[in-house]
Amino acid sequence: MNKTEAEFAMILEAMKRKGEILRYEFEGITLRFANVKYTPDFVVIGEKGDPAFHASSITFIEVKGPFIRGNRERAVERFRHAKTYWPEFTF
Repeated sequence: MNKTEAEFAMILEAMKRKGEILRYEFEGITLRFANVKYTPDFVVIGEKGDPAFHASSITFIEVKGPFIRGNRERAVERFRHAKTYWPEFTF
């Protein structure tokens, strides 16, 4: 987990303690589609009917800081394709 992700995890932990979300996991799920794997940074389990999560119980969150190594366009493309392929989830 990089610094940006660690800071976001602290925000999620505070939300969990307040009862705003039930649970979160860092890289807890890998989605597979069209011979591509995509692992969102965080999987957040919220209450059913919670307006912050658009009445969805599972939300995937991608946290991006500055890119030092790697391909930003590739990461953004996988995120967009995952949103299109898995419309049942909230991204």
